[in-house]
Amino acid sequence: QAISTGCWTAPSFTSILTSTYPLMYDGYVSMTEHRLSIAEVLKNNGYLCAGFPFHPFMAPMYKYNRGFDVYRHEPEGINKETIISIKIKNALNKKIKQKCRFSKLLSILRDVYTSFTKIYRYIFLYDSEKMRAESINDVAIKWLKSHRDEKIFLWLHYLDTHPPYLPPTNYLTRSLGKLDIGKLHFKRDFVWKFKNQKFFSKKDLDNLISLYDSNIAYVDEQIREFLQQLEQVIDLNNTYVIITADHGEQFLEHGGFDHEFQLYEELIHVPLIISGPSLPSKNINMPVSLIDLAPTILGLLGIESPPDFVGRSLLTTINSDNPQPNVCFSEEGRAFTTESFQIEPGKIKLNLNHKTVSIRGKKWKYIYKENRKDELYNLEDDPGEKNNLIDAEKNVAKELKSKIGEHLLKGEKISNRKGELLQSINLLKRSGKI
Repeated sequence: QAISTGCWTAPSFTSILTSTYPLMYDGYVSMTEHRLSIAEVLKNNGYLCAGFPFHPFMAPMYKYNRGFDVYRHEPEGINKETIISIKIKNALNKKIKQKCRFSKLLSILRDVYTSFTKIYRYIFLYDSEKMRAESINDVAIKWLKSHRDEKIFLWLHYLDTHPPYLPPTNYLTRSLGKLDIGKLHFKRDFVWKFKNQKFFSKKDLDNLISLYDSNIAYVDEQIREFLQQLEQVIDLNNTYVIITADHGEQFLEHGGFDHEFQLYEELIHVPLIISGPSLPSKNINMPVSLIDLAPTILGLLGIESPPDFVGRSLLTTINSDNPQPNVCFSEEGRAFTTESFQIEPGKIKLNLNHKTVSIRGKKWKYIYKENRKDELYNLEDDPGEKNNLIDAEKNVAKELKSKIGEHLLKGEKISNRKGELLQSINLLKRSGKI
């Protein structure tokens, strides 16, 4: 029951790398100077750090490369296209906010343009062969062979299960072989924008899910291939391997596609597998958060977590026969798809006036929605989150909403200390403690 802190890449990986929540620090989820990356901590402890994320939101322009000695990201052209797109969308949004008589038309134009740029980026700017998991594996293994005798922190990020779901030909079933993927995604975006499923048949949905499943099968195979190659290069008995995901994917379970806006289980419930020396072989059947991943890595390596890491090491939970109950928080903040990018290039910012926050325990899950109706679900009886009990279980709702309030207040207090934290981070860096 591993839970991501966000439903899309930027906020989720900010939490994975910095053990801070997305809405903290005024909602700037790109790597601001106040967020300390685990790569920076490990580099200061003698580790050579390499990142191979190959994702536009993880580009150096957003500072996710901080602390990494080697950082390979998306193909050339993505940054330029992203900056141009942001400027065009900024101009459209400025006109929309002025509420001129063409605002509704401009809003539609903005969303159509967003759909076009997404499809253009993933189909035309990405070289599918270079972006595939097997190519990322080859780059990583080649790099590892020349650094096998050093202490290594390596991060690989596969994009194959991301839209537009383009699996290698040999992973396509016969029914998908002649599928027009571009047309399928255009229909999907049309349904999403206009909330009209009339133009998206059950067969279309089945095809979309089959494409996604084909990519999952491919990535599973590539993880196996990578581990086999890894074993030929380094000593796996002296290596920790962690497999997780930054978010899930939705297929109309709650009326949407991709991984936008929502904090339902299909988007925040992710895999988490930790393997390595001295770790017991067991399943942990309780909620754990990816906010705890960076402190856990440091705990495994015997390195103290810096003071601004919010999460805690999961080693106590891993080694306990009866781990204590835990709750996980997830956060989001957007009114429309591209809102987080409607500022200067290099900055990603969530909207604090349109925040969504969930608290997820083993049984109950509460979703707080700013200026909208909150939701409460009994996950044991209703794992699909179809029956909102917000009006029927008032005592449970009151208690969980209170905990969300305490969580947000704690985040605000830490954010308000950002000047003090930045000073302490710099002192720790200079002293060599991190």
